[in-house]
Amino acid sequence: MKYLASLTFLVLFFANQASSQDAIAYNNTFDNFKLTNKVETPAAPDFQHAYDQISKLLVANINYPIDMMTYGIEGRSIVSASIDKKGLITEVVIIESLGFAFDREIKEVLRNAKVKTNFSKEETIVFPVLFSLSR
Repeated sequence: MKYLASLTFLVLFFANQASSQDAIAYNNTFDNFKLTNKVETPAAPDFQHAYDQISKLLVANINYPIDMMTYGIEGRSIVSASIDKKGLITEVVIIESLGFAFDREIKEVLRNAKVKTNFSKEETIVFPVLFSLSR
């Protein structure tokens, strides 16, 4: 029994030594990698900036559909817009529709619109468009 306890102690001792040496070797390799190979990651896409620009564009250019205004229809549409790396809105999809007239207005304003972005590839942004009548 003494030999078994001693053997277990030695195995655990050497296992811990080996893993700490491996950790030291790994850390040295990692430090060398950090020092010699600088990798720059691209900036994360700024979706908030794109959303703000689209909001301003919609507020400035959208017309409340006259028929819907007559009937007092208000509400929200959910829109998905694909924006390429140049900032052009390439596709507009109405996810949740308030009605055809509202959808037409949203698509008309956003068709071929351009926003300033830092996108490195085509990105899709989803946002609400609220239609409200002033009382």
